[in-house]
Amino acid sequence: LEWMQKDYGVNIVLELLIYYLNFEMDPDKPLESLARRWFKGPLWNVLSGPTEVMFEAALKEAKEMNADGAIWWDQFSCRQAGAVKLVQDALAEGMGIPTVRIKCDITDPFYTTKEEMKRELINFFEFLEIRNACKE
Repeated sequence: LEWMQKDYGVNIVLELLIYYLNFEMDPDKPLESLARRWFKGPLWNVLSGPTEVMFEAALKEAKEMNADGAIWWDQFSCRQAGAVKLVQDALAEGMGIPTVRIKCDITDPFYTTKEEMKRELINFFEFLEIRNACKE
């Protein structure tokens, strides 16, 4: 991913699936703290509770980070990833932030190639450059 920063100035500032709400580690209970941390992550909330947690976190962080776009690593073998559509819609409708979905599968390197993923990302970055230039 280093090429994205070097060639396009892209910085990935948040990964929603490992984003923890109101988490503080208790040094006296490290294992319990870690268990609570994992349970409070949006991925677990998506699987066992309201999806609003995930897209509200995305909107909050996108606003704070002044995000131009979002990347979703669309993991083919992850059946729970359907909730990303809600995040994608919330970003587009709530803040005008587009999302690119990069098809991949960490369990099957033949599902897509590195070159295909890079081409999709480059197209997205070029779209964002044009979009930002039109705003000025």
